[in-house]
Amino acid sequence: MELQSSWASSAEKNLFLISGYYYLCTATCQKFGAS
Repeated sequence: MELQSSWASSAEKNLFLISGYYYLCTATCQKFGAS
């Protein structure tokens, strides 16, 4: 169970990082696209 719990925590961290990178990429693309 501990391993599964740890995996879930890792998955949430990865999802947070991915969403963060996606947001930065989108904002950057919009900035360069507008100019």
